[in-house]
Amino acid sequence: MMIAEAMSRHGYPVICFKGEGATTKLEAQGVEVIEFSTNDHLHDLLAKVQEPESVLALFHAAALCDFKIQSIETRQKQQVGEGKISSRAGEVHLTLTPALKLISHLRPLFPATHIYGWKYEVEGDPSDVIAKGLSQISSNKTDACIVNGPAYGEGFGFLSGSGKLDHISTRPALCDYLVNHLAAGDRTHEKR
Repeated sequence: MMIAEAMSRHGYPVICFKGEGATTKLEAQGVEVIEFSTNDHLHDLLAKVQEPESVLALFHAAALCDFKIQSIETRQKQQVGEGKISSRAGEVHLTLTPALKLISHLRPLFPATHIYGWKYEVEGDPSDVIAKGLSQISSNKTDACIVNGPAYGEGFGFLSGSGKLDHISTRPALCDYLVNHLAAGDRTHEKR
């Protein structure tokens, strides 16, 4: 929400797609907020964006699910429906299946948009996170990746497609950096 607020404050029209389970209490003036429930739901909402060629930037910062529930069964192989599961059912088995990897669908939906991905990693070291960020950019045809998490260390790294890494120490500084980066990219785009 901080990025949405920073973009709005600098005059950009902003739509923030926010997960129904998000706990942030931040609100941003001038930002339209649309809630989504699942990776597939967010994909459907993005696919319905009117005039996607007019979208200047897309910040894919949402921590989406890696898996979704395929089925819930009791030990006796009885399907469990929605609602509360009685403890009388005994042992319950969940079958999980990989969820839609949304970032790989963004470039086809928004071919002319600046797309910024995120890579939050817990394990490894900064070089591992940077390698994963570069892989994300390459495989998903995004423009940049913000790397962070315990494996990266304090702050954030802004990783461009060329492999250049800029370190940003705080969230407010990251928001300012992204506004400035987008403004510079927007001016470059206008000159073409």
